[in-house]
Amino acid sequence: MAPIFLALLSLHLLGVLVSYGPALVLPYLDSPPAWARLVLGTVYLPATLTIPLTGVGMLVVAGLNPATKFWLWFSILLYAGTFVYLLLRQRPVVRRLLRGDRSAALLSAGQRGSLVILLIIVSIGALMIFKPGR
Repeated sequence: MAPIFLALLSLHLLGVLVSYGPALVLPYLDSPPAWARLVLGTVYLPATLTIPLTGVGMLVVAGLNPATKFWLWFSILLYAGTFVYLLLRQRPVVRRLLRGDRSAALLSAGQRGSLVILLIIVSIGALMIFKPGR
């Protein structure tokens, strides 16, 4: 693999961790850690924007056309759906958790949302690793 591809892949995966991590973890914690406000306040948006940018960069470097690869276009479709869900549903829950709202209904909604997001992220990872229908 080309070093530029590996650099883009590293940034891509780091972006996924920083962007989706708080939404996955916070609903399961008793109280939000100090770093959570920092992450969501400063690096969340740049990390979120690196995911599609590095993804496109990897496509260009690898010379792949997503329209011709089922595993790739389906992964992109899953990512887009997860991103919309994260912004519209999970992020407001995380913001309320950060403000100290620990109601049972909110925690339950956050936990359900984090499981949905986690399942989709694992599905995307499996598609990227196994590349069905190459």
